[in-house]
Amino acid sequence: GVPMPKSNATTLWPLYAIIVSFLAPILLAYWLFFSGYGYNNTINKGTLLATPGIPVSNPTSKLPGKWIIANLATTDNIPKNLTTISKRWAALGKEQYRVLLATLHPYNQPPKDSPWPSTPVTTASWQKLSQQKTVDNQPCYYFLIDPSHHAILCYPETVTPKDIDTDLRKLLKYSRSG
Repeated sequence: GVPMPKSNATTLWPLYAIIVSFLAPILLAYWLFFSGYGYNNTINKGTLLATPGIPVSNPTSKLPGKWIIANLATTDNIPKNLTTISKRWAALGKEQYRVLLATLHPYNQPPKDSPWPSTPVTTASWQKLSQQKTVDNQPCYYFLIDPSHHAILCYPETVTPKDIDTDLRKLLKYSRSG
């Protein structure tokens, strides 16, 4: 036989490899974005209260401008996890100085026994706080209060202290105040 002449045609595989190497990260990014990757870390565990929140103390209050974990004091409730939340506060470590623990009670009501200092609030604010409901329609009992003394997140009495801790750590991380 007669030998076949060699073809001068070049292969296109290197070109295909270059195109795939540029398109693969873009397609992966779109897939991750639209599949919801990374969204679960921004969800609060507590219920966000209406902006700017419920004022907890009047401007003449002697509370320092710090974040506050507070519970509502009533005459008949004895919270089960006050000491657990106090331990979570202690676990904040170097951020501990930015957070206070407090029991909220109306001006005309004596504070109940609590390991936390009592913070008097106006009767109107206390009534607004006691009427707040969580997303699950449970009454709010614990509150995270910002340094300008507005309640911004609330939790039911059955909340796990880790949920409050998670939200508080996020707030402290992204906040410059308090």
